[in-house]
Amino acid sequence: MKINNLALITGLSFAISMSIVFYQTLGITGIVIGLMFGLSMTWAFIEYDKEDQEDEDERNNKIN
Repeated sequence: MKINNLALITGLSFAISMSIVFYQTLGITGIVIGLMFGLSMTWAFIEYDKEDQEDEDERNNKIN
């Protein structure tokens, strides 16, 4: 199983941007909240990418 780099990069950049946004309103606590929220989105992007890859493999197997 390989992880798509785009999903990882998108999720991590989302985590960094969320921590910056929450830092502006909540301070240090905002960084923690932003990272937790952003890293959960990273995990969601990766899981979605894995499901999409499995569906694509299934379609390719049906064609062949």
